[in-house]
Amino acid sequence: MPGEQNRDRLALDQSVEKEVKALRQQPIQVHEFVNKLHQKKLDMYLNFEVRAIVHHQVEYPCTIAIQPENFSSNVTQDVVPYDHSLVKIEGFSLTKEEMYINASYIQGYSTHKGYIATQGPRGNTVAAFWQMVWQQDVHVIVMATGLFEHAVQQCEKYWGSVRSADKYVRYGDMHIHLTDTRQLAKLTIRTFQIFPEGSDLTRTIQHFEMAGFTDDGAEPGFLLEVRRRVNHALDQVPGPLLVHCRCGGSRTATYIAIDYCIRQLEQENFVDIFSTVLHLRKFRTNMIRTLSQYRLIYDTVALYIQVRSTVIPCAILPTTTQTMSITDPQTNTNGYQKEFQLLDKVVPKISIGECASGHREENRKKSRDIMMLPPERARPYLQTIEMSESGTDFINAVLVDGFHQESSYIVTQWPMDGTLNDIWRLLFDYKINTLIVLHENKTTRSTPCFWPKVLDQEIRYGPIGVKYLGCQKYPHIVIRAFAIQKRSIGMLDVLHGTGRREPIVVKMFQFTGWHARDQTPTPTKAFLYMMGAIRDWRGTTTSSKPVCIMSKDGFTRCGVYCTLAYCWDQLEMEAEVDVFNAARIIKRNRPQMLSTMAEYMYCYSYLTLAVQLKKEALPSVILTVPPVIEAEIAEGYELLTGFQNIMSSQTSLTDCHNQGPNGTCGVSNGGHRELLSNQIDLDLDTGIKNNVRNGLTSSAQLNRKLSAPKTQGRIHNRDKPVVQSDSKPVLHNKKDNLQPVSKQMAYSPC
Repeated sequence: MPGEQNRDRLALDQSVEKEVKALRQQPIQVHEFVNKLHQKKLDMYLNFEVRAIVHHQVEYPCTIAIQPENFSSNVTQDVVPYDHSLVKIEGFSLTKEEMYINASYIQGYSTHKGYIATQGPRGNTVAAFWQMVWQQDVHVIVMATGLFEHAVQQCEKYWGSVRSADKYVRYGDMHIHLTDTRQLAKLTIRTFQIFPEGSDLTRTIQHFEMAGFTDDGAEPGFLLEVRRRVNHALDQVPGPLLVHCRCGGSRTATYIAIDYCIRQLEQENFVDIFSTVLHLRKFRTNMIRTLSQYRLIYDTVALYIQVRSTVIPCAILPTTTQTMSITDPQTNTNGYQKEFQLLDKVVPKISIGECASGHREENRKKSRDIMMLPPERARPYLQTIEMSESGTDFINAVLVDGFHQESSYIVTQWPMDGTLNDIWRLLFDYKINTLIVLHENKTTRSTPCFWPKVLDQEIRYGPIGVKYLGCQKYPHIVIRAFAIQKRSIGMLDVLHGTGRREPIVVKMFQFTGWHARDQTPTPTKAFLYMMGAIRDWRGTTTSSKPVCIMSKDGFTRCGVYCTLAYCWDQLEMEAEVDVFNAARIIKRNRPQMLSTMAEYMYCYSYLTLAVQLKKEALPSVILTVPPVIEAEIAEGYELLTGFQNIMSSQTSLTDCHNQGPNGTCGVSNGGHRELLSNQIDLDLDTGIKNNVRNGLTSSAQLNRKLSAPKTQGRIHNRDKPVVQSDSKPVLHNKKDNLQPVSKQMAYSPC
């Protein structure tokens, strides 16, 4: 029997060796790589390559890692270093057991400084981990996992907290001080200052935690973006790159293989992924074991070959946009067209099977277009129960990542008659305080009004009560405020503790300057102004909840706003923008967004204008609501807070007018509540016409209206602009009083 087993094993080894030799082919040239990959997927060729890799494990001595005293230091016993590649550490305060660490040297490509692949630190190996970082001259750490995944801790938290009292920690002889944290979507970048006990030397460590890299894989674009940031930090310091995940095998190997292959193609203009993985397995056992890991390497390298870097520093954005507008005579396309065509290629399509809920019979009538449905992985589930036939958990909306956090935006369509309740359930369930409507102020049968119009009126939309608090009108912008609260409490709410909560104040920013005939917003500065107002409002609420963005069909126009918001955040934090990458991320869950060349080019034009106006310091307009309403709303709110005027200095602000039937002023005398709002027209001619229509033919007449006898109500307006004879708003201090509105101008719906 033993002889037969040996013969079978020898035959298997010979078969595997033949298979590996057969697969060892000429490296793939860069210009052929994408087509070759497509053919390999069709022929299931990648399966054969992975099987050959798994069976072809080179046997090197591995005696130290499997010693009994080192078992407890290994996360798993099948991913360990060989004796020849084991990283050895020394430390006066370390015990003999702590002198071992599950880490391997891996030779880099050509002259590259190489890698250290290790497992995530455990409780008994954290001191050894930091000792290794210091002794091996490591300056950059890639944590190819999140700290937690599916409620399971992937490794020990080996650094301090962001709180000032916990930023400093000590492990063994090593002192670690957290000096900076930058939070991006799926990625956290930390900066540490470390030094050993009794030493005057300190070292800066850059730490990249990839929460977006899970056991299920990662998005190739995300890996390339992390690699770009990592290599930017690595190029400025000596020492190897340290990479770890939970066990130091799967995700660690994937990241190292991607970096190795990209360096190979940059130097040699060819790629050999099969040989690269075999190379990694010479230094550490079981590096790359599954088809999904192997496929991810191919897909990421293919995306890099197609896209390369599209990051534009803020300083050269205007000149870059001018260059992109030049048409290439050979291809008859300019830079915008090339990027837009490439964008369509790299954004994966969503299959019908991924949108199963939207195709269910009870949900089919909830979508304007049955082929425009959210994928299951990215749809917000409605949680508030509605006792009706249409009260399912489905709403035609998708979650979209932002620059700073995942699921920053929820993109949805304008409600229909049968889904009016769903939009308010969505806002309540996800505690959304910002709703952006990119649609004209027109309600029709296909776009019914879904909010109350009478001041202080509350309307029940299913289980949610919506109270209208007031509105503010600006050129092309209407801002409304609502208080929403759950009014129907069921037995399940009592059992799960999801009963009556404090009201949520929601501001709805409606942009009315984007007409149906226009592909992009005509008044770009007004759009810029609105985005600034939204950012100020979000800043005052300190809310990390998503922003809801709405257009008639749920994709047109929404992609423009999401892309611009993403790039604006990037511009502020890093003084650079990547419109292509932002658009790719935005389109991942709804490919139909940003579907026209006009919308894509508008993003560049808008950002160029934003950069030009960024340094202008212009006044802020602040308006708050009466305190009696604030007392009713536990959370409090401001109708207009920190309203930063980003308008160009070339645009003059004229009278505050249109306060009559078509205006925005509302007074409720019965409850001693008054709201004052302004409309500041950009177009002076339009403003004069509005004044004539409302019986106000001059600023003097308007001032006489404003100085009418006081009502009994109390107005609490801080920093309110008062119209002067020169038609320019002047900011008042908070202690100044403001004349209330006359009773003749009492109320008009906004």
